[in-house]
Amino acid sequence: MIEEAATPQDEPTPDLAALDALLRRIERLEEILTMSGLDVPVATAQAETSGTRTPNTSSGPFASDVVPDVSMSTTARRRFLKLAGTAAAGSLVFRPTAAAAADGANLVIGSTTNQASSATSLKRSYSATSTPEPVVTFESLATGSDPVTLLPRSGDGAVGIGLGNSGVGLLGISPGYGVRGESASGYALSAGGNGRLGFDVHTPIGPPPSGELSPGVFATYRAGDMILDGVGSMWACTTGNVSTPSTPAVFRRLSGPATAGQLHLLPSPKRAYDSRPPFPNPGDPAATGGDGPLAAGPSVRTVSVALGWDGTASTTAVEVGATAALINLTITQTVGGGFLAVVAAGATWAGNSTTNWSASNQTVALTTIVGVDAQRRIDVRARGGTGASSQFIVDVIGYFR
Repeated sequence: MIEEAATPQDEPTPDLAALDALLRRIERLEEILTMSGLDVPVATAQAETSGTRTPNTSSGPFASDVVPDVSMSTTARRRFLKLAGTAAAGSLVFRPTAAAAADGANLVIGSTTNQASSATSLKRSYSATSTPEPVVTFESLATGSDPVTLLPRSGDGAVGIGLGNSGVGLLGISPGYGVRGESASGYALSAGGNGRLGFDVHTPIGPPPSGELSPGVFATYRAGDMILDGVGSMWACTTGNVSTPSTPAVFRRLSGPATAGQLHLLPSPKRAYDSRPPFPNPGDPAATGGDGPLAAGPSVRTVSVALGWDGTASTTAVEVGATAALINLTITQTVGGGFLAVVAAGATWAGNSTTNWSASNQTVALTTIVGVDAQRRIDVRARGGTGASSQFIVDVIGYFR
């Protein structure tokens, strides 16, 4: 029990307007304490208003206010001021138990202890036989429209902002879904800024189902899973095996160092090379050709398909980074009988033929796909009988990148 002195010199001289506001807050706190079962005996201080309003002559922050006359009993005012001191301007803090970690340490919500060495996280435990539920769910019911497209747009469920080049805004680590987004008509996951989505390297090296977890048991994947493997290839699962883990999932490689990539067709073919002298476009300093017929034998002619004549000037025919080109190869002014073989520049020739002629003065054209090197070049070889040769023309139709 708190003993109260009755001497008037102990009584502070309160600002009546501030006391009136604090009194209303404390009465509300008493209601909350009573409802929660944590109430303590506090005398109710009733303010009596005389019906007239007198100016406040104090020099405090409420000096210009007009306040009512308030009279309180000595006991009520004392208890009122003591509660007001603990209220900290209208707020009370109740701590049924002390936190295990010191102030300023990390907080683990859902854990039995708060260790300073623990990361700040939310945890949820469940038994192996129960269905796991999300630890945290972010849901936004905000609606509106996109200021650019004017299409309906809803709010963001969760936003992660990582500072610095290596900052992580939102990180999910789970044997199931680390981060999962669902949307009926919007975006399940969206990448702003430069639009990049980061993928950690998948192990083991090679295609995702490259190896059994145990005899007859493969890692399980769902159709639509996207994985980057250890050699830089991107894979998409087309047939999952969650219900049949005894068979490997089916994947299709989308990109990587061993794939040609997407075909990009040019609006119209561009002539990259013509062996006939003079070259039809002598005013074009970027044009290549005019080297004459290619004779059968061990020699190799390296041809660039980077640029092509479009009827007006030489412009890019095959973009940087392309792995293959779609070309139209024409042989003309042939001599004897023989064939041309086309491969990527520097590649080993395996004895294949790309186009053939059987007599002199023939003209034959065909469309083929050929790999290119990093400088966007191809190698052309001629083979045939003694004295066989041919002029040839290379027109670029498109490229793979």
